[in-house]
Amino acid sequence: WSFEGAVFGITTIPGNIATIDIGGGSTEISFGSIDRNGGVWNSGQSIDIGAVRIKERFLLQQPRVAEARAYIREQLTRIVLPETDLRALIAVAGTPTSLAAMKYKLETFDAKRVDGAVIRKFEIEALTEEMLSVTSQELIQRYPAVSPARADILPAGALILEEALGALELDSIRVSTQGVRYGILVRELRRMK
Repeated sequence: WSFEGAVFGITTIPGNIATIDIGGGSTEISFGSIDRNGGVWNSGQSIDIGAVRIKERFLLQQPRVAEARAYIREQLTRIVLPETDLRALIAVAGTPTSLAAMKYKLETFDAKRVDGAVIRKFEIEALTEEMLSVTSQELIQRYPAVSPARADILPAGALILEEALGALELDSIRVSTQGVRYGILVRELRRMK
């Protein structure tokens, strides 16, 4: 349903795509395509790496960033990739939407500006390095649109996103403000038809 929500309303990406939903305890990656009738989900997997888990295991007190990256990378090897090349990665939830707000230096969160934003891997890498070099409070001061409730786990989510791009051999994400709730809405609309 996260896949369905992420692709809802998108008609401009031909070919195979992936979606990623980084949660606190797990990350869901789905594969499919988009046609004129909407998203076509093919497969998906849930991996036990989430922003809270990575933060608690590797980024508390003395951050062990290299270890975190290696662990995330190893977990991502469990993904069964589609046989054909992927055209895009659509990312939902707090990590990508926060990174988009940071990219645009928004004073307050603006879903209209964030939705559809394209963030290149090098931009995510730069933002991740910056986040890892400051406290959560400093991050919020620099980027007021970042939720105080998310600031401390955001670097961990960004590490997951970076490594996922590498595993999928893609160099950018497209941000969607729509996620699992939109997917469930799509499901209910289909039932009503």
